Amino acid sequence: MECKDIAEQITAAVDRALTQREQQLVDDHLSQCPRCKQQFEIESFTRMFVRQRCRRVSAPGDVMQRITERLASEDPDGARAPWWRGLVTSMYFKPAMAFAAAAIVIVMLVSKPDRPSNVIEASVLPPNDVIKQSLANFSAVSSGRIKPQFVSAALESVQAFFNGQTEFPVVMPKTRDCRLVGGVLNEYQGDKLAHLVYNHQNSTVIYVYETCWEKVQNGSPMHLAADIQDELRDTGWYTATNDDGYTVAMWISGRTLCSAVARLDRETLLACLGVAKE
Repeated sequence: MECKDIAEQITAAVDRALTQREQQLVDDHLSQCPRCKQQFEIESFTRMFVRQRCRRVSAPGDVMQRITERLASEDPDGARAPWWRGLVTSMYFKPAMAFAAAAIVIVMLVSKPDRPSNVIEASVLPPNDVIKQSLANFSAVSSGRIKPQFVSAALESVQAFFNGQTEFPVVMPKTRDCRLVGGVLNEYQGDKLAHLVYNHQNSTVIYVYETCWEKVQNGSPMHLAADIQDELRDTGWYTATNDDGYTVAMWISGRTLCSAVARLDRETLLACLGVAKE
């Protein structure tokens, strides 16, 4: 399979909706193509992120009753039957299955997040989203496509590399069981961003993305969902972890927003960053 074919299959692969043969072809390509593997991992993480931020709730009983009564009252001899009638009367659908399908639709319609928030859909994350950029850069650093511009294990030397280069103070976490590798400085839409690379136990990359917190709150040029901003303002922290072992840990330090990514569990990453979160 070529990259363009994989791009069309990534969503189905993440959802495990492919046939066994199709999934094997996708897996074979991903094992050989770092770029497609990166896209697959980013979509997997963002799908997990949406699931963590939202929950399903049961439809109220009176809602289900009204829908059931409405379906029962439809005149089969009246105007052209609605689109769903052919489906639910098909030989492939017994009444119980049709009712279950209707219930699933209603549950999805009345679903709501754990707290008021802007729901982040994986397919519409903007390119300037802090989490999206953090994940993409982590993948690029891990695969060697992004290399530190300044290589040093000395905290003071790397700090000096950043001095006076950004509108925000570059935060140097006092990590545990980690070795500082170096730093990267670049621009996004004219704004300087700082990036730190650490090595945990000589095997795992910890990547830290830093930008101006004030500009993130203003949405220019960096974006971050409103509910995550609220959590950061309320607690100073935000974390998310998926089943594949990726963890994003975000925190505020004065005027700086930091976003760390690693293939570590939440507690290990926070310990490596030298913090303890309740």
